[in-house]
Amino acid sequence: MSVFSIEVHHNAVHNHIDGHFAALDSSPFDPVFWFLHSMFHFMWYMFKNNQRARGVDPQRDYPQGPTVPQGHEFFQQMNFMPLLRPITNLASFSDRYDRIVRYAPLPRCPLCGGSPYLVCLQGVCVARSRGPVGGAPTAVRAAGLRPVVRVLRGKRSISNANNRNSRFMQTHDEAISTLDKSYLNTYMINGNYSPKEWVYLNIRVIYERPHDVDALFNSTTIEKDLYNPSNFKNNGKEMGLQNRVFYNKKCTPVRSGATKVFVQSDGLNYHGKYKEFTIVDERQAVSSAIVQVAVRKPSEESTEAYLSAFDSCGRVCRPACPVKDRSSSAYKACSGSFRITKEYPLEYSHSYEAAITSLWHLNLDGKGPLFRNKFSPITFICDHQNAWPWTPK
Repeated sequence: MSVFSIEVHHNAVHNHIDGHFAALDSSPFDPVFWFLHSMFHFMWYMFKNNQRARGVDPQRDYPQGPTVPQGHEFFQQMNFMPLLRPITNLASFSDRYDRIVRYAPLPRCPLCGGSPYLVCLQGVCVARSRGPVGGAPTAVRAAGLRPVVRVLRGKRSISNANNRNSRFMQTHDEAISTLDKSYLNTYMINGNYSPKEWVYLNIRVIYERPHDVDALFNSTTIEKDLYNPSNFKNNGKEMGLQNRVFYNKKCTPVRSGATKVFVQSDGLNYHGKYKEFTIVDERQAVSSAIVQVAVRKPSEESTEAYLSAFDSCGRVCRPACPVKDRSSSAYKACSGSFRITKEYPLEYSHSYEAAITSLWHLNLDGKGPLFRNKFSPITFICDHQNAWPWTPK
């Protein structure tokens, strides 16, 4: 979908906040839902006013023809029962729904309505960024953003001008603040809060340094970056370094070396999601970590879940599943879809605490400190290949 689609930007807010706000059946429970939808309805309201100013009747200006997606034709009905009687898509364009609410005037420069959360930049009121933790908000505006220059009747179109500069870049302070941002899971299963119905998997993450991390982290002792895998010779090929992709630098490192990798479970035979992150060292050629991710507790019915992983720049990691034989344990590329049962030996722990203690023995009692290198049920390899990660090789 086009970056100029209002639906794309609406969905992005739901997905960014995540948790129950990203699910259709639970997002209205969050008060932010009403602020968000009020804002987008206000944008729709202003758009319709602009149409009238151009001589277009917004109540009748509905796309028609063979290019309209199935189910979105003007005569198709939307059913909001019992809150609202079924109405057609065209009827939803009626002005009577706009008259239900009234909006305050749009904030304008130089005062921006007196809001402490807005600041006037280049004649436009923009939001202040969060800024560093404990510090004052700072104003950040992306360079190169251009407005839509043309609106046509019927199916809307935009200029196809080069928009490579139309992107937001993290400042150094903003990138640091994302590291201390926590994540709260909802523990919802099939619409019910069920914190005791989750079990935990130990997931291993192997992270290869991406090409776009080009800081000389160790430049005080040598002229070139000691950790950069591109400086490796034969040994790099032997160990299987795969990173050959150069990414457009839309995601800047924090220069400390720390970065996040998120691992997420989505139920296939239940409605529920769990997401957690681990911290890896972006300086090193290769680093690894283990993270605990929950799925629904299997009962007489097995649990089917899809596991996925991605780094803080959105780059997808490849899942690798175990292949056990008599002599050794190895992994092969897989889809990341799992069926988890109650059969022994269990591949999960009944609590986060149990998942941690299954890995570590820290007492100095002759048995520790010890890391129990247990065969992980799944490993994610974040090697930034320029290929679809779920395609077997």
